[in-house]
Order: sequence, then structure tokens, then C-alpha cells
Amino acid sequence: MCRSSRVAGACLALLLSGCGGPTFIVQQYPGPVRPSDSIAVLRVNGDGGIVLVSLDGEPIRTRVADDARLHVEMLPGRHRLSFADLADASRPLGRAAFVAGAGKTYRPLFASRGGGARVFEVDAASDEPLQDATVEGPGQEPALPDPGQEPARQPLPAVR
Repeated sequence: MCRSSRVAGACLALLLSGCGGPTFIVQQYPGPVRPSDSIAVLRVNGDGGIVLVSLDGEPIRTRVADDARLHVEMLPGRHRLSFADLADASRPLGRAAFVAGAGKTYRPLFASRGGGARVFEVDAASDEPLQDATVEGPGQEPALPDPGQEPARQPLPAVR
């Protein structure tokens, strides 16, 4: 079965969450479900005005309702994504790369100043941005911290 079929089939899995609406969970990697501390999650909030277009070259194009969210479970490592701004159809498609760490949650956002596409590590419980995880180009990948070491926090740009 191809990965696109797995992604489409996995969209049927629902898990009720504390956000008031459903969380649609998509498994982006092959094989059986893995423990949450061994995968990363890419979160798209339905009320955030962002629609995920593709992840690692696989089309997603799934819009979630305002009271729902999409969680794409993926293996740690470098990922590429593209996403659109539903509030501004004139904005070019956002493209960003990031390095995902195991047990971490990430969210695509557009920076309000300059309008650039960014990927932020967010607190899984509160959804508050913790740090910009966007990789600017080849060879500029951040080193993943040791699990017991607190990562250095960088100032966050204003996001929309």
C-alpha cells in the first residue's frame, strides 16, 4: 500500500481531545503504531487559518473544521512541508523545512512581520510556541539536544 493511501486511511481515526472538537490523527510512517515518545507530531489547528498542503512531498490538502485539529505523527528527522494561509489567498504558498525531535509537537505558522513560513515547536498541552524549529537551508540543521538536557530558547518572532 502506498503512503498516500495510508495517510488517507488514517484520517478516519479520531481521538476526542480537550480542545472541544475532534483531533484527526494521521500516521505518516510505515508499520505499526509507535510509542508517543518515539515520534514527533505536526499539529494543524482548524481555527488557525492554515491548511497543510504537503508533507515530505506527499499531498495532504485536508482542511479541518474550526473546532478540530490535525495531528500528523512522523518519525524524528528532517521534514519539508508546504501550507497555505486561508485568511490571505494572495499570500504565496508557505514552504519550510524543520528537524523534528522525538516526543515533540510542531506547528506551521506565518510570521506576521515579513510573512515567512515557519515551523515552531509548541507545548503539547497549551499549544504555546516554544521555539522556532525552521531550518533555513542545507547544512544548517540544528543539533537535537540530549533527552535530559533543556534546549536553549530563542526569542520568538511575532506570529499570526
